[in-house]
Amino acid sequence: MKRILSLFTLLLLAVTSLPAQFEDLFQSEESDPEFIAKKAAEAERERKLGPIQLVAPTLHSKPVLGADLSADGTYLLTYDEAVLKVWDTAQRVPLVEKNFTDESNHPNASMGRIRGAYFTGQANQICVVTAHDVRFYDDLIFKEPSDRSYANRTLAHRFFPKRKSLYLIQSKGDYPRDSSKTLQLVVRKIQFNGDRSAEIVTETSIPGSMVDVTGRNSNQREDWQLTISPDSTALLFYTGPESPTLLLSLIGDDKPTALAAEKGIIGFMPDAQLVCVQKNENGYTLSIRPDSVEEAVEIARFSEPKKHQRLAVHIPDDKDELLTAASSTTFLTYDPAQKSNSGPIQLTGQFLEAATKLPHAKNSEQLLLLRAKEGSRSFQRFQATRGLLAGQWTTLAWSPERIFSLPERFQFIAQSGRTMRLLEIVDNGIHSRSLPALPEGKVLCALAAPAGSEHWYYFFTNAQYAKLDPKQPDQALELQNLAPSRFTHSNGYSYSLGSSVTPDQRYVALHYGTQVVVFDTKEGKVIANPQFPRNIAVSPSAGSMVALSHDGKLLAYGYGTAQDGTQTHHLTVVDLVNEQVRWTQQMEQGFIHNLGFFDNGQQLFASDSYNRRSVRFDTRSGEQLSQPASFFAGEKTLQFSARGDQYFTASKNKIQQYTLPGSRFEQSIETSNTPDFFAPLGGERFILSYQYGRSSLQLSDLAKGSTVADLYLFEAPDKWLVRNAETGLFTSSQDAHNHLFYVRSDTINPLAAYFEQFYRPRLLGSLINGLSLKPTMDLEKLRYAPRLTLAIDGPQQRGLTVEDEFETVEVPEDRVILKINTSCEGSPIEDIRIYQNGKLVTGGTRGLFVEDDEDLETNDIDEMFTKEASFTFPLAEGRNRFRAIAINAQGTESIPDEVIVYSAGAEATATAGIALHLCVIGINEYANPDYNLNYAQADATAVQSLLQAQSQNIFSRTQVYTLLNKEATRENIIATLENIKAEANPRDVFIFYYAGHGVVSVDTNAAFYLAPTDIKQLYGNADQLRNQGISSQELLEYSRDIAAQKQLFILDACQSEGALKTVAQRGAAEEEAIAQLARSTGTHWLTATASDQTATEFETLGHGAFTYTLIEALKGAADSGDGIISVNELKAYIETRVPEVTAEHKGEVQYPASYGYGQDFPIALSK
Repeated sequence: MKRILSLFTLLLLAVTSLPAQFEDLFQSEESDPEFIAKKAAEAERERKLGPIQLVAPTLHSKPVLGADLSADGTYLLTYDEAVLKVWDTAQRVPLVEKNFTDESNHPNASMGRIRGAYFTGQANQICVVTAHDVRFYDDLIFKEPSDRSYANRTLAHRFFPKRKSLYLIQSKGDYPRDSSKTLQLVVRKIQFNGDRSAEIVTETSIPGSMVDVTGRNSNQREDWQLTISPDSTALLFYTGPESPTLLLSLIGDDKPTALAAEKGIIGFMPDAQLVCVQKNENGYTLSIRPDSVEEAVEIARFSEPKKHQRLAVHIPDDKDELLTAASSTTFLTYDPAQKSNSGPIQLTGQFLEAATKLPHAKNSEQLLLLRAKEGSRSFQRFQATRGLLAGQWTTLAWSPERIFSLPERFQFIAQSGRTMRLLEIVDNGIHSRSLPALPEGKVLCALAAPAGSEHWYYFFTNAQYAKLDPKQPDQALELQNLAPSRFTHSNGYSYSLGSSVTPDQRYVALHYGTQVVVFDTKEGKVIANPQFPRNIAVSPSAGSMVALSHDGKLLAYGYGTAQDGTQTHHLTVVDLVNEQVRWTQQMEQGFIHNLGFFDNGQQLFASDSYNRRSVRFDTRSGEQLSQPASFFAGEKTLQFSARGDQYFTASKNKIQQYTLPGSRFEQSIETSNTPDFFAPLGGERFILSYQYGRSSLQLSDLAKGSTVADLYLFEAPDKWLVRNAETGLFTSSQDAHNHLFYVRSDTINPLAAYFEQFYRPRLLGSLINGLSLKPTMDLEKLRYAPRLTLAIDGPQQRGLTVEDEFETVEVPEDRVILKINTSCEGSPIEDIRIYQNGKLVTGGTRGLFVEDDEDLETNDIDEMFTKEASFTFPLAEGRNRFRAIAINAQGTESIPDEVIVYSAGAEATATAGIALHLCVIGINEYANPDYNLNYAQADATAVQSLLQAQSQNIFSRTQVYTLLNKEATRENIIATLENIKAEANPRDVFIFYYAGHGVVSVDTNAAFYLAPTDIKQLYGNADQLRNQGISSQELLEYSRDIAAQKQLFILDACQSEGALKTVAQRGAAEEEAIAQLARSTGTHWLTATASDQTATEFETLGHGAFTYTLIEALKGAADSGDGIISVNELKAYIETRVPEVTAEHKGEVQYPASYGYGQDFPIALSK
């Protein structure tokens, strides 16, 4: 021991006596001032940038009140009464979303409502007018206003960007409801380039009889308008067609003048003429008056079938802007400078909510319209000079209004307006199909979707229902009454006070306030209809007042009655089998809410109307089994599990789980927002939640106690994306990842830029099965995406036409030189890929690896890397669309840049026609007999024969290359591809079919390989795979170098039994490689991922399931009706049919993978 102590002492002395030059070896890096300063600078930068957020563009959930464009066209703001959004116009993504009513400090929350929002013209400064004040924000963070002017009782306002001023007209004191009283008005002006104080311009008093004050209040109405004359001497205040328009002088002491309502004057034009709107027998007439005396000149007439719908008119502030007007059916623009209009444009059921000039459009020649239809909203481009609607401005996420869970299945039904969709969560994603639309004007309160039944049911709040066939989306629904019509509540409304559906969807109970209806979906009829006394006195509240037991044998419901001013609550339990009331009791404390059976139907849970206390009852005797106990119901209605032994609540970005009978708290699951909807899904292991107006739904795993997936839906039913927020991994339908964006401060990177790092096929299947995911990269370490510009080097004529928002260019020669400039912060440029008409023509040097290298970037995040390059390409006759992307060392892609080129010198199309180059490979026999297959050769020869026969009238010639069994060596396959590369021209078609083994190597740089016949070891020998297999990188290079711009690769790549741990594991890895290949090359790929052919399969079908379905499709089953089978039709058929065939013949569902990034083209004629 002494020796050890001595050694320790000597060591200590040695260290403490080291020379000064060695002291830094023992000094902590954290104590270095330079290091500390660097870390402090990084922390400050991170604070200013804020968190990285994934954003899917969504419009407002409430009617849009207005829109404004920044002076430089960089930003667009849109707003409803509660929410303001600021959009990046280049990427068409909302950078900021600010909710004003949530943060209003006024006791009356409505006083925080937005009345207007505008860019002031000073940098990114925004002025927001609320019902309570006027606020100025100097940046897009919206933390605190830089200035605020209180503006109570604002009746109307007007913003003038060129005058840099805001005018407000307010009531001084309470707004009178009696026309005999005086209305005191004050006009204020806020000058933006001054101290921004509210200067009083004029004050006046008018008799209440001069305006319609009946039923009005002191809050601004959306249809009230304020305009100022061009010389700023007069103001017009318009309050609707029933009222006179007030003319107020802004100079001198002139008294206000009431302009007769019959004249319909609503405001000043920029040239001082007057805009007029007058009612006619079919709608409205829009006209212009030189002054208040002369006759009006008619501009247009608008039909308006809705009795109370007014004509919405936006009067421009400047002569170079357009006047817009819209009824519920028609839209029109008027150019005051040219005195011409666009002509009425039919809105086809959509209502125009707002319009603004498109970024960089000249003189408002193009407008951006915000339109609403059946609860959903869209951005629409409009060419005013041509009177044409020019398509969507951006792709929006689909935000349902309501979600109906089918808890025993992985299915749910989503509603938006009248649109209904059935969505199913499966291994490879989200399958969606449309259901019959809701009848117009009907409010859905419940639905039933019995599994395997031909008849599903919608139930509505007016005690009606409709039967539907879920496979007939265009079915016209017939409404039927559930029960005899009964009296409504004293306030005249008919309420739905809750519903209950048994887990098997057979029985539905609905509470209509005056009666309860129990419906049997199997029999298609009402089986019980308890009705309440006429002195009913219950108003809607949180929590259902009706419940069915798990087996549908018991019914519980509550109601209230009023007698001599005293209200009494009643709770009843009914035995539906014996059609008898078991018991009914008076509930003095109102325990008739949030009803739910549990304990196999032997107990009943109930809460009071405030969701504060709960009790339990014995369902046989009615005995109260517990004293009223406090419980936490959260901010939303309780949701019970299908078995009833658990319930869930939601509050403050959390879902809480409780177990009955004791309301024992189990766990709290974090969510990104406080959901409006949450319910069990998938056999009650998961919770599906959603907040109205958000871009995604959330799937939470109760076993893990966490949210495992964000589900994004889009307007197109077949478009979806699933993301695991913890790892950043995602999977999606094709191209859906192009419509989500990482946003940090004002920097935007598309999710597609990180495809290589984070895309994982069958991710949803892994999450459902509870697998732990390995993040490929820390989201915080992501580098910014590269930036790229694409330009033409040499003589050119620009701006001939505009196609898909890209300017076209004509060059004099038959080739073009493209000049590329790229830059990237924090990571060098590693690859530049250029696509011509969708197909890769250069680049692809970065390896296509299934997983990224372990080593991450070590470059300084502030270091800037640049790269320039030029490329020369031959031009085909007609349109040549070039798209370029840059990829950094981290695998992150730039936003693409595009140009469309026509050639004046390109040779005319050759008369030889279009050739099909068909390469077919089928391998049953391998050098290692352990890998032999049974049916690959038969599949290959069948597909070859069919393609040759079905395509002979499409192509001028067909060149077939067939390699079967021992012919299919690596050497022969490579030689065949070299021949095709030498023979094919850009107009030709190349189809590659392979039936044999497909392997994903297991090493650091895992890659996908096709296995030629001469390979001897598929697994455990990565070097042999690299030397003898056909790698995904080689397939990419041949796809790029084969000139044919229309290419299809079909892989029926099988596996030998036990090759990997699971079929799913190999299938997901293979599918990831195929996805990267298709996307990188701009071609079409079809693959039977996870294929494992069986004898039963072949004996029944004659082929493997994938090829059997492929043959079905080529014989005509994929034809949509025009006699031609295209690549996209082929893919759609196979995606739908293979799961059906495998379920029938293998007892399990398998899903093929298809990816298509090139042009669609015909490959066969159906017979």
